[in-house]
Amino acid sequence: MIFLLCMSTYLATEPSESYVSTNEDVTFNYGVILDGGSSGTKVKIFRWSRLQYVSADDNSKTPLIDMKMVRLVKFPPGISTKAFSPEEIPAYLDPVIADVKQNVPPAKHSTTPIYFMATAGTLSLFSFKMLE
Repeated sequence: MIFLLCMSTYLATEPSESYVSTNEDVTFNYGVILDGGSSGTKVKIFRWSRLQYVSADDNSKTPLIDMKMVRLVKFPPGISTKAFSPEEIPAYLDPVIADVKQNVPPAKHSTTPIYFMATAGTLSLFSFKMLE
């Protein structure tokens, strides 16, 4: 995840004049990371578009990606509070998923990946409950 965040910072820089859009109506792709921590679940929504770098030498075009985090919001409490009542997890995630649906265009819902990540402590609580 650190790699992804570092790359998004690197790729999110404003393009110089040597970058051109592949078309006038750029279509964005979206990806979502749900970061389940002990104090809350953070929703991180990324969007990206393909750009082309136009070389001055031979007019060849190399595809690049312009990525930006467009949403960061935290939903307390942490999902670890549901470790001993996993039947409450769908209700816990309802507002989280509703936020994602509201901030990703409907036409992109079926193609937007959602990754749920959690700290080791959160995962160990769920593992402990499953072993009972």
